[in-house]
Amino acid sequence: MRVTLNRVRGFSLIEMHTAMAGLTAVLVITGLLIHQTLRIDRSERVRLTSGLALDRLGHDLRADLRDSVGPVDRQDRKLLIQAGLGKTVEYLVRDRDVVRTLRVDGKDKSHEFYALPKGTIARTTSRGDGNETRIAILIEAAKGQVVDPIYRDYAIEGNAGRHARLASAEGKR
Repeated sequence: MRVTLNRVRGFSLIEMHTAMAGLTAVLVITGLLIHQTLRIDRSERVRLTSGLALDRLGHDLRADLRDSVGPVDRQDRKLLIQAGLGKTVEYLVRDRDVVRTLRVDGKDKSHEFYALPKGTIARTTSRGDGNETRIAILIEAAKGQVVDPIYRDYAIEGNAGRHARLASAEGKR
């Protein structure tokens, strides 16, 4: 009697190398995609943080300008806003950020820091006639810096003393 063995066919060495090469290619591509996704996430997070800081700066500057009761003392890198009742607000433009200092009766009450987008500089400016003065903080690209197009010639503007003018106009009626 003859015994027959069922031979199970396995993979040859070339077939194993081909399968391993395919798997390696899939893993490398997956790793590169994950790396690129993390890089995009990191850059978008920086962009979002800069945008939120400028949004807060714009909101606070406009509110302070609306509430101002006296003339705004403006220099190239500094704004001093008289808000009445012994309250003053100072905006100081530094190299990497803008600092808002609230003072009540000459004492510092709070400091807020607004980071500028990477590669930008800021300065203050004003324009207008006797009736209405527009105060602005301009954000521009620093010399030789590549900046996100959103932040090229970005201006945060507000009218000085709007609430005081409206109150005095209503009192004259």
